[in-house]
Amino acid sequence: MKIRKMFIYCLFVLIFSSCESGFEDIMDDAGMTTVTVVYSKNGATSGEVPLDSSIYYPGDTVVVLGNTGSLVASGSFIGWSTTSDGTGICYTSGEQFIMPRANVTLYAKWHSSDYALGDTGPAGGKIFYDKGSYSDGWQYLESATANLYEVDNPDQPGYPELFKWAHAVQACNDLVSGGYSDWYLPSQTELVFLYNNRASVGSFSVRYISSTMSSPSQVYGVNFDTGAQILLSVTYNEFARPIRAF
Repeated sequence: MKIRKMFIYCLFVLIFSSCESGFEDIMDDAGMTTVTVVYSKNGATSGEVPLDSSIYYPGDTVVVLGNTGSLVASGSFIGWSTTSDGTGICYTSGEQFIMPRANVTLYAKWHSSDYALGDTGPAGGKIFYDKGSYSDGWQYLESATANLYEVDNPDQPGYPELFKWAHAVQACNDLVSGGYSDWYLPSQTELVFLYNNRASVGSFSVRYISSTMSSPSQVYGVNFDTGAQILLSVTYNEFARPIRAF
């Protein structure tokens, strides 16, 4: 009886190993070689990167790990990036992505706390607000150094800096400048911050619209000559200044 059980066990192991090997051969023949995810300290001065020991095939779902090894650098840890300079695709703990056909390295992303008002930001704009600490994905507000501008602006032909509200919102959202695509039209509160610290950014025009609506037909704005908060029609053509948070 023991010999029979041993024979069955050995046969099972042999069949399983052959199937597993055969499966891997089939995947290899189909170009589906295994790929890996590794994490990089990317300038951390202490701590260890998490280890993902999983074996992946292209198309598999990857769950991003957290800073489980307590990496520490001069800035705050805010997630992982597919590039070492932080401009690639960014992920936080628990987010998922689909594995490509190549190995993936995720670099620790660090948030610098070294900016002062008036400094040039990562996208080439000017810092006009500092929240004091990093939370909810940002600490600083950065303003473009020029008004929103479209050569072929349909809102008011011949005036490339004057926009109706809906167009301004969409154009700011679509803006790609300084290598960043996360620009937007400021809220009324952010527009007031921008007015209060306008000297740290540069010159401005007169009336600017915000993204904050008062009613379906009116939005809030700020007169940059006087600082007055005003109501503007969504059909008026006004100046707009893109900003971004980081």
